Amino acid sequence: MDHPNQQLSRESREANLYRMLLRSMQGMNRTVMARIAARGFRDVSAAYPRLLANLDTDGTRISTLAERMGVTRQAAGRLAIEIEAKGYVDRLVDPDDARATLVVYTPRGLGLLRTAISVIGEVELEYEAAMGRADYRRLKDGLRDFIAIADPDGGFGR
Repeated sequence: MDHPNQQLSRESREANLYRMLLRSMQGMNRTVMARIAARGFRDVSAAYPRLLANLDTDGTRISTLAERMGVTRQAAGRLAIEIEAKGYVDRLVDPDDARATLVVYTPRGLGLLRTAISVIGEVELEYEAAMGRADYRRLKDGLRDFIAIADPDGGFGR
């Protein structure tokens, strides 16, 4: 019989898919954020990608960002205000609905986006080199398949 605390052990938790995905994302985020800072964006918080990764280049409503982020509109709005104060986004009245707030990239924010895309590409190439091309491709293909199961409606955003 299993010991009641066996499920709670570090080893057991480290084998959990949820934890593996979380750790890999946190590790990649640390690497990406450090490189973004090294390229001149020193005021970008590690919390910003949660919103910015869900922001469409032509703008996104706060309510949509909140849904994609899995947070309340108030939480998404507070983060948008913080990012706006750094000059990466503007919050505007949505021209299609004056009650809604639209978040759009500023020119500085688009520069950050270009830098982030470049850095992420570099990091992915390093992971591919470390894992080997075939294993890396299998990992990405498997994650695509998993996303189709875990997020079939694309609630996170596409």
